[in-house]
Amino acid sequence: MRIASLEAGITEVLFALGAGSSVVCRDRGSDFPAEVEGISHVEKHDVDGILAHRPELVIDHAFADDEVVKQLKSRGANVVTVDVQSLAEVAEMIRMLGILVEREKQAAVVVASLQKGFNEVKKKAAHLSQRMKIYVEESPSPSIAAGRWVSEIVRLAGGVSVEPLSLDDLSGFDPDLIVLAWRAIGGKIDRTVVQRREGWEHLRAVREGRVRVIDDAFLLRCGPRLSEGARRLYGWMFETTH
Repeated sequence: MRIASLEAGITEVLFALGAGSSVVCRDRGSDFPAEVEGISHVEKHDVDGILAHRPELVIDHAFADDEVVKQLKSRGANVVTVDVQSLAEVAEMIRMLGILVEREKQAAVVVASLQKGFNEVKKKAAHLSQRMKIYVEESPSPSIAAGRWVSEIVRLAGGVSVEPLSLDDLSGFDPDLIVLAWRAIGGKIDRTVVQRREGWEHLRAVREGRVRVIDDAFLLRCGPRLSEGARRLYGWMFETTH
């Protein structure tokens, strides 16, 4: 099967399932694993570019442009979009992809491994001396809190999460730890940027120097590396409370 994978998390899952050799093109955000380097890039809105690779299956996130999806389908492409909002839905998406690419057993293994990683973190987190308040930011301008499954990961790692709508909300929450996970940056962030934001200097995490940076792939991608994101959050909380 020839697959056009237009979302980074989906690409990671396909490779984890052993179906990476079926991927004939990928979006520019798909940068893992290293084997993707040999696969052609396509722009998400370039219908002709996608179809030039003769995909039998096009997979994208549910937020894909409706017009692009409509054009792809009108020209005979089999398009599947996935809408993932929770960790349970991440697992379900992996199983669904396993069915599509006939790798159901591999999908079960990937899901089990992901859950094992989460369970290990959750077990350790139960022994933390306190539940730290954590603000995870996925976009800097304006500051936007990471949503969807990220709050679940924060909780199982031993923290308390918030998705503030304003600086007043964030100030009221007053996080113990700020984690910058900006999209498509790959963790290359100057964490001192928050010190220069008006009003942020009063936040406890900023005053006490508890601002951390993480590659968004470990928290924002719906893939098998989410448990590593949980491990890192737990590690920072353990480091702070001991």
